Amino acid sequence: MAQVIYIGSYKGGVGKSTTSLELAASLSMRKKRVLVIDLDETADCTELLTGTEDHPKGGIYELLTEKGRTLESVIVKASSAWGNILLVPGDSRSADIAMKLSSTSIVSRETILKRKLAPYLEAFDVVIIDTPPGLNIINMNALVASTHYLIVSKVSSLDIKKINSLRSFVKELEQAFNHKVKEIGVLMTSIHKMHSNAFKKTLELTKKEIGSSKLLEDFFISDTSSVLDAQLSKEPHVVKYPNSTASIAYNALSKHILKM
Repeated sequence: MAQVIYIGSYKGGVGKSTTSLELAASLSMRKKRVLVIDLDETADCTELLTGTEDHPKGGIYELLTEKGRTLESVIVKASSAWGNILLVPGDSRSADIAMKLSSTSIVSRETILKRKLAPYLEAFDVVIIDTPPGLNIINMNALVASTHYLIVSKVSSLDIKKINSLRSFVKELEQAFNHKVKEIGVLMTSIHKMHSNAFKKTLELTKKEIGSSKLLEDFFISDTSSVLDAQLSKEPHVVKYPNSTASIAYNALSKHILKM
């Protein structure tokens, strides 16, 4: 049975989609059968994995809004640079999914993704769901379908309370749907000047607010231009720059996740 991992954040621009892709690539390198579901309206995962948002078979929009659509009917293969990763593509219409689901009387609309994914869980080792920032019905669908969740954030005093808002959202859904989602932790990205006083103070505030045990301090992702370079060439950073600190951290995190 697959691990289904919700990758979430409270706001954009924190490295959430990058984390989804690099974990997927790292897991694929470990010979794991990986499916990426792109729920983010930016469709960054789709663009980087396939080089286009144009997928005639359809994607996540069709899967969640058309009753007869199956997961199998919208899956595409990533480009060869990404190994054997499979993808449910997203596109700019993903922003309309929440509006469409919220305005209909579909029974159990928060569990659509879970029900569509369920028949295929034996076909994969890991499913990674890249979600839009915030908390809406799309995020609900993703969380109810997931077995684990990972929060991605930058080190900022402004983001600390937002992290706990997302964690509270998960707890509310767990109670409402009687569905346990295991917390992987909070991953800090785009870190520079790790030894500065400002960083240390913010880190201590974060630990006090969310708890030291939930902060994935062993896997912090450093700010490096090589991540952007890999994205420009549409290649996994963990493959193109395997010895960089960011790649080492992502590979260690993927190993950690597999042990959970």
